Amino acid sequence: LVQPSCYSEKVLGTTSFEIKNEVLVYPNPSSEIVVIQSTNNINSISVYAMDGRNVKNYRNPLTTNEYTINVQNLSVGMYTIKIHTYKGTFSKKIIIRR
Repeated sequence: LVQPSCYSEKVLGTTSFEIKNEVLVYPNPSSEIVVIQSTNNINSISVYAMDGRNVKNYRNPLTTNEYTINVQNLSVGMYTIKIHTYKGTFSKKIIIRR
């Protein structure tokens, strides 16, 4: 039996959440281009097939908060894109269709 003095009735939690980096990816699904926008500057973007293979890497030479990638050479299917910023790496799923 647990004694009442052994535990607390305080609830852990938070009342506010801070968005550290908002990333928008559109259009999704896409067949030609995908635009990536971030609240922070984008350093690079990596595209991964669903089996984990890295199929494409993009460097953002201007390090801006928007980057457009051409997806016409990707096969139809679902991919994970990793957006690398100064605040961290963020993942989004995209669908390529024809």
